[in-house]
Amino acid sequence: MRVLVFVVMLLVPACRGGTEGASLDVGTSGGGGTSSPFDDAGAAGVLGPSGGAGGGFAGVPPCVDDSGCAAGLRCDRVDGRCRPRCADDFECGERGTCDEAAGLCRELQGCGPNGACGVGTTCDCHDLCVADEGNPCLSDLQCVVADFCDPCSGRCKPRGAPCDLCDPNVKGCQRGTDICLPIGAAGRNHCLRGCAGQGNCDALGPGYACTPLADGAMACLPRSGECVASTECEGDGDCMRGRFCDEAGQCRPGCTLDSSCPNLQVCVGSRCSPPCQGDGDCSDGQTCDPAGRCGVVGGCTSSSDCPAPETHCDRDQQRCVAGCERDDDCLDATKACTDGRCVTRGCVSNFQCAFGEVCDQGSGLCQPAGGRHCESPCDPMDELACGGGGNECLSLQDPEGNAQGDYCFEPCQEAPNECPQGYQCVALELMSMPGAPAEAGPKLCVRRCDLEPIR
Repeated sequence: MRVLVFVVMLLVPACRGGTEGASLDVGTSGGGGTSSPFDDAGAAGVLGPSGGAGGGFAGVPPCVDDSGCAAGLRCDRVDGRCRPRCADDFECGERGTCDEAAGLCRELQGCGPNGACGVGTTCDCHDLCVADEGNPCLSDLQCVVADFCDPCSGRCKPRGAPCDLCDPNVKGCQRGTDICLPIGAAGRNHCLRGCAGQGNCDALGPGYACTPLADGAMACLPRSGECVASTECEGDGDCMRGRFCDEAGQCRPGCTLDSSCPNLQVCVGSRCSPPCQGDGDCSDGQTCDPAGRCGVVGGCTSSSDCPAPETHCDRDQQRCVAGCERDDDCLDATKACTDGRCVTRGCVSNFQCAFGEVCDQGSGLCQPAGGRHCESPCDPMDELACGGGGNECLSLQDPEGNAQGDYCFEPCQEAPNECPQGYQCVALELMSMPGAPAEAGPKLCVRRCDLEPIR
């Protein structure tokens, strides 16, 4: 009669969304270099003040309004020069930044000796002074969950929502299953929501379809073929979480923390605003809180303010309402947000299920694993204590040799769904007597049965 003793070891899983091996020395997006609109400002016959074509700001003509600029350019009222239009920094290349209020690109200044930059800016990996926004970081672990660590600037930045522009060299999209791929006539890289196992993209709205890609992956692609078509809005409530509706009716990335706002402004509902000094600075029905934010008493500015399951923040009303905008609003790992409702989640693998569940390959739904996983007590001396069929009764010990109890464990199944969610497939080692060589034992689905997960 053999006795199996399993020494419990704490296995540390990789953090979701973490950056492994991130380096501060990265290449340009797309692997082939990133062009800048400043390089092309004069390439199509745009003449500079001297009548010659040229790149950068030296070659853009003077103007009074947008009608005096070529297609793709906008008149900068500050100095009367035509500059490239933009909606975000990606459209301005490595050497430019988007003045979102004016909707045009401005050229970045180069770093001085030893990386010196002006107030409010920092030197990035291209030796350019960029806005010093977000917390300093070396990896994603130093950023809040909604942000990622941009290795070029060394600052935390908001993760890209579906159809946001992205850098394929950086894992900067919202979810680990999101894909950064070129889409649309311009072929620019956008974050695309992975939809393997879901079959639809209802959570993103009717403008998306779950589409197979060349490499076998599946992603939610805009039915129009262009991401810009899915960002039209009339109010902030028409935009996905983390974005706001600008004056041009476009959903733009918003702030997530006060630290991402300039000039000591505060982040209120994805918008940077000057802090209020009293209720008189707020709209009707709103009050000024101690942090300088205007809001509805008992209301919300984001869904994180709505603790009840299957509720979210209606940002137009600033009230928590029933339903959902995204899966997190369901507060239930077994449910996903579809058409504004939390419905039972589909699956293709056990990792998509809640703790102790497995993915039924026939129905594509998560269900309780069943069986005798972690059943206790049992007799390790009895081979049939857990019913036989490869089941084993193990005596658990901690690393100091303290007994943690006797529990039943079941054998691993075929890959990739070897064990229920929360268990790990572990090959045990058998010793017939002290000092004897260890022999290969069975592979069992194990976990710390003496510890229940926090729910």
